[in-house]
Amino acid sequence: VSQSRYTHHQDNQKEEAVLQSIQLNKILIPIIIGVLTVAYLIWKRVDWEELKNISWNGPMLFWLFAAILFLIIHHLSYSFRLYFLSEGEFNFRKCIELIFIWEFSSAVSPTSVGGSAVAFYMLAKEKLSFAKTATIVLYTIVLDGLFFLFSIPFLFFLFGGIIIRPGMSGFSDLGGWGNYFIFSYLFMFCYTALFFYGLFLRPVRMKELLLTLTRFPFTKKWRDTAENTGNEIIMASKELKIKPFNWHFRALMTTIGAWSTRFLLLLAVILAFNPHISRQLTDLVQLFGIVTGK
Repeated sequence: VSQSRYTHHQDNQKEEAVLQSIQLNKILIPIIIGVLTVAYLIWKRVDWEELKNISWNGPMLFWLFAAILFLIIHHLSYSFRLYFLSEGEFNFRKCIELIFIWEFSSAVSPTSVGGSAVAFYMLAKEKLSFAKTATIVLYTIVLDGLFFLFSIPFLFFLFGGIIIRPGMSGFSDLGGWGNYFIFSYLFMFCYTALFFYGLFLRPVRMKELLLTLTRFPFTKKWRDTAENTGNEIIMASKELKIKPFNWHFRALMTTIGAWSTRFLLLLAVILAFNPHISRQLTDLVQLFGIVTGK
């Protein structure tokens, strides 16, 4: 009985590790800055007369409800992914809490610091083994990148150039934002391919490549970071190679669910406040059904 109580006490301490590490005074400033920035943009950009013309009818309320539902599914999908990847290290309720912290920390930290860096710190605070932490964080980078790389061509095949830029009928109509999109896609392709190569094909060669890139005088300051990243990739690769197919399949499905609902959430909000776009989308779906014979 005493051993059981001791174990339960350790679990409670572990469950509050991240929450206790968060200092309120350090997150208040980015919260205040964010709120003030949003308030300023609303004050400068919102057409208050146009807001009076919003019709709170059935279709609008439907899409707002759909947006809330997509938000819930999005968060649960990420939580399920963390639950599967941690292999029961955290219970599901704990995974929901950690995803809240993960998303919030990524939002209030700079892009170069947030995301993966926040995840490493957060899971380390939970006393997760370094190998498992590296596996979870690096594998989610690859999964997120693969979803982006495969979903864009799929949507382009279904709906055409409109998914890149409104009014685009061919690659000759890319324009400024279209070119930026293509550059971002190619950058994501190289980024994801590099991590995929390191995790699943040649982790040792990946470490050697990182160390080679940091031998130059202007890159030496990143050599320690490169060596640590190389070690993390090698450890994560060993972990991933012994995982069963079902483990990878569940991780992939929860990734698809999380990212799909993220974009569907945005679409639902747009449709709620712009019925004209809603009618265009309905016509597009009907046209797609006619073309495919459905």
